[in-house]
Amino acid sequence: MSLNPFLLAGQRDGEDQVTYAFAAFVEAAGPSCLVALLRRLGLDVATPGEAATLEADVQTAGLTTRPDARFELPSHLLVLFENKTVPGTLEQGQIRGHLEAAAG
Repeated sequence: MSLNPFLLAGQRDGEDQVTYAFAAFVEAAGPSCLVALLRRLGLDVATPGEAATLEADVQTAGLTTRPDARFELPSHLLVLFENKTVPGTLEQGQIRGHLEAAAG
């Protein structure tokens, strides 16, 4: 069975739309929102200071491995966001590549 390129393009568009919407929400709500979301996921994250700023970068298709979005509280926290619209399609190799690129 071959993959339909029109469906793949639609899937990428859907992923991009969800990523942009999520990034816009987090940016508008600020650093405390990102920390609250991570805590809700069960992560132990320090409270950002009053002057904390949130940097968000949405990255779409490219030749190298990179997450769909990157959120950073400078000198405090880095969150890589990978969005999938099809369950079970997130691969460990992709996550490793994102982490290596972020560390490098």
